Amino acid sequence: MHEEKTENNHRLNSIDWNRFLEELESFTSCELTKEKIRDIQPLPHQNEALQSFDRIKNCIELLNHQPRLHFLSLDASISWLTHLNKEAILKILDLKDLRSFLLETLSLEEFLNHEVSEKTPFADYVLPHLIEALPLLSAINQILTEDGEIKTDASENLFKLYQEKKKLTSEMQGELNSLVKTYKMEPILQDRFVTTREGRWVIPVKSGMQHAIEGIIHDNSQSRQTVFMEPETVVPINNRLRKIEIEIKEEIEKLLRELSYFLHPFYQDLKQTQKFLIESDFIFCQAKITQVLKAKPCQFGETIQLQDLKNPLLLLQEEKVRANDVELDKKKPILILSGPNAGGKTVLLKSIGLAAHMARCGFPICASPDSTLPFYSQIHISVGDHQSVDQNLSTFAAHLVDLNQALQNMNSNKSGKTLLLIDEICGSTDPEEGGALARSFIEHYAELGIFAIITSHLGILKLNWPEESGVVSGSLEYDTQSGRPTYRFIYGISGESQALQTAKRLGVEPQIIDRAVHLLSQEGRERLRQQDSVEELKTQLAKLQEDCRRKLGELQHEKSKYEKLNRKLENESQKLIEENVNEAKSTLDEMVKNVRVDQIFKNNAKIQEAKNHFPKVIKKTNSNNEVLSAEDFERKYPPGSS
Repeated sequence: MHEEKTENNHRLNSIDWNRFLEELESFTSCELTKEKIRDIQPLPHQNEALQSFDRIKNCIELLNHQPRLHFLSLDASISWLTHLNKEAILKILDLKDLRSFLLETLSLEEFLNHEVSEKTPFADYVLPHLIEALPLLSAINQILTEDGEIKTDASENLFKLYQEKKKLTSEMQGELNSLVKTYKMEPILQDRFVTTREGRWVIPVKSGMQHAIEGIIHDNSQSRQTVFMEPETVVPINNRLRKIEIEIKEEIEKLLRELSYFLHPFYQDLKQTQKFLIESDFIFCQAKITQVLKAKPCQFGETIQLQDLKNPLLLLQEEKVRANDVELDKKKPILILSGPNAGGKTVLLKSIGLAAHMARCGFPICASPDSTLPFYSQIHISVGDHQSVDQNLSTFAAHLVDLNQALQNMNSNKSGKTLLLIDEICGSTDPEEGGALARSFIEHYAELGIFAIITSHLGILKLNWPEESGVVSGSLEYDTQSGRPTYRFIYGISGESQALQTAKRLGVEPQIIDRAVHLLSQEGRERLRQQDSVEELKTQLAKLQEDCRRKLGELQHEKSKYEKLNRKLENESQKLIEENVNEAKSTLDEMVKNVRVDQIFKNNAKIQEAKNHFPKVIKKTNSNNEVLSAEDFERKYPPGSS
């Protein structure tokens, strides 16, 4: 299994996959993420690749609103995770590193919870797997300072010990300072200061004068001129200070042990969080290289339709890169690329191979977003020199073994999609026999219905392919006037090797070239005579392709303008509708209000009219004979009164 993986990596490196991974590694400073990058494997299913595209897109959206996170604690997590797994006692450095890890976990949660769109595939992928960091962080912060030291008040007992130590130290220094400043000590002391030796406070005494003071000798200076002595009067305090130091150490060990026991059950959750912090850092790297390359997610289908394909390594080198369109389908799945040396055939082959492998690994590709690729379960690559000294195989023999191995792999993988990339098929042997072998291989590949990109200079492969063969020719444009390639791909027309033209351009003696023309077969001389007209036809075709590309670009630009105008009209229409609706609503509200007011006035008028019919005797008056009730009326106006 390991040997197979190594062989696959070797083949992928022949299309510059290793160079792409090195560029990807440059976007992280974490060694664990670099290890993940070096071990990238194709995803099992195209749905996972599509999910990867969505996560990368979402990450880019988040990066447009927030700075990128860096996970500097990841490499140090190996140590404390190992200790947790063994249920060992964590050291202070372990806790400091774990705290950094938890803080970066919280930062990631905050980053992912920054809503910039309705869809959050990056957050949905990561957040469920992160540990709840705050309780663990709180437990660590209870005993650890910001600088990563044990707090003096981490426990009540530790606080008391530090307070006692502070008090005794002050007493000790006061006692010794008083001692060294006394007049009678001047002849005895080397210097008027106090210091420590072996954790005990001492004074510097002149060598030979130690008998003049009672105490314990702890050390000598290098010159032997000074003896460091602990005076008898401070021995009890020093003894207590030493004991306190031991008790402080024991209390700290106790705190570390208790905290470690608290953290042990969280090992699996922390291990999972570590995994998804690495995943997150990896997605950040994918997002950054996607931004640099201006890469786009492709679609997966049954055909190769690569629009504006570019080589990612050339883009990363900031070179001017020619974009090309490549289309193959089930009826024409095999492309034979021909043309002169250094004309760009191998670069185009590698570009297609990198796009196919990047897509199946979940990376956006350097092509337009409407590009389509099959999700390949197998990419067989035969590029470069396969000479094997160990197996006593020549370059050609190793090449044949490689082509035959490709057939065997395809026969055993009939259910999956296969892409075959072959550079200079059967080119290292006699052209006639090599051409026959190559054509036979290609016919068999066509029968299997696989997609293949094959480069060759062999004449037999450039001509006479029946329409139903499944094979289509293609070439890279070559400017005969400048003698330089343009790297523009031309579909449907094979390219000449331009060997004699190259010889002329490089100044080879004319008699050598004339003799070479004479030695050509009749068919070869005829092909040479027709070459100028073929090159003219290719130039015209390339110009037509360029015109089509330009017009397509103009149409897309006009389409974009129309869509933008259409969106503007829709927004204005929606705004106008909302304004009209609001105006109608306001008018309706006003009408309802007026109706209500009118109704109130009418009701008030009716009430007033009814009041006017009430007897005046029951109305309040401002006179002294004011009638307040029916009883008052009867008292003031008895029956018969006027």
